[in-house]
Amino acid sequence: MGIIDDVLGGGVVDAAEENIGLTDDMARTLEAQFTQDLASSRERTQEDIQRTGASLDSALADINRGYNSSIARTDAGYNRAITDIDQTGRWGTSRLEQGYDLAIGEGRQIFDRSREAIGESTSKGIAALDAGRERSNASYMDAIGSLQPLIDQATSSRNMISNMLGLTGGAGGETIQEMFDATPGQQFLMAQSEQAIRRGSAASGTLESGRYAEALQENAMGLSDQFFSNYINQLETFSAPGVEAMGMRAGLYENQANQGQEYDMAASDLYGREGSTLGILGADEARNLTGLRSGQADSLAELAIGVGSARTQAGLDYTSDLNDLRISQGQQAANIAVTRANSITQLNQQQAGRELNLGQNYLANLGAITSARSQANLNVGTAEEAQAESTINMGTAVLGGVLGGVAGGFTDSGWDWEGAARGALGGSGILSGGA
Repeated sequence: MGIIDDVLGGGVVDAAEENIGLTDDMARTLEAQFTQDLASSRERTQEDIQRTGASLDSALADINRGYNSSIARTDAGYNRAITDIDQTGRWGTSRLEQGYDLAIGEGRQIFDRSREAIGESTSKGIAALDAGRERSNASYMDAIGSLQPLIDQATSSRNMISNMLGLTGGAGGETIQEMFDATPGQQFLMAQSEQAIRRGSAASGTLESGRYAEALQENAMGLSDQFFSNYINQLETFSAPGVEAMGMRAGLYENQANQGQEYDMAASDLYGREGSTLGILGADEARNLTGLRSGQADSLAELAIGVGSARTQAGLDYTSDLNDLRISQGQQAANIAVTRANSITQLNQQQAGRELNLGQNYLANLGAITSARSQANLNVGTAEEAQAESTINMGTAVLGGVLGGVAGGFTDSGWDWEGAARGALGGSGILSGGA
């Protein structure tokens, strides 16, 4: 049969059909390799995506840990700042209160000492006035006492004159007259006058007459009248210094009274000035205390405002820090998300490129295999046409050759099939050469 197939062109057909099988095998192998390469590439891409995601997740976790740590530190810092601010505020308040209390205490001591000094000054002034008054009164009393003998003398003289003039009533005048007559001067004048009358009477011889007695009486009365007036004048002259002393004493009493009023006015003025000064001092103390209390209130208010501002600023800084941290965390997380998306996109793009290359290679190879298979199919058709033509030609030749070969196949030893076939083939021109 192999010879017949060769003669009829069957080998060519088989070869062509074998080529078709080979192309089919190559196509299946190519498809399997393409599928395997595509799956492997996709698996590697997924692994790369997972590794990238894991790396970015780790980075994001680090960012979150850092953010949480920063938040914790920021919270701790804010709490410490608030604690420090509050402690500073309490310390400042305590120091302010201590300072103002000390200032107020010292101010009160100063004003108390000032009041004591004013009181002491007034007391000393009053004491000085009292001492001056005592000395002045003593001086006045000494002066008045020095005038008293003259006043007593004037009083005695005036009393004597009153008695002599009969102003006191009774026998006062006689007593004064007797006193006047008993004075040495009056006694001397009387004695001289009597001697002169006696001598005159003795000379005239009338010593023993009544005329002598009458002359003595007239002389005594004349001398009495004369010396009575002189005596009153002398008493008035004697009493004049006393009368003047009385005026001086009245002036001294008046001056003493006026000076007492001046002392009283000076003391009143001292007490008034003390009261006025104490009033001014009290007003100054009140203003000073009010100023200190107002300053204390203003300072405490300012301190409270400062503490509030510091707390507010700390809160703003804290909020700003938190916002910065959140923004930073968000930006970093967004960057990681963008990086993740870009990485995945890049990996997918790379995978798409690899798949495109694999697909292009697959299609190119598949196209070549398909082209080869088509050519093989064409070859099979051509081989089959040639085989059919050869078959017809060979059939005609074989028929003639067979007939002749059959005829020559008979030998003496029997039927020689091979020889008959060769003869037939040879006769038909299909097979050349001998056995």
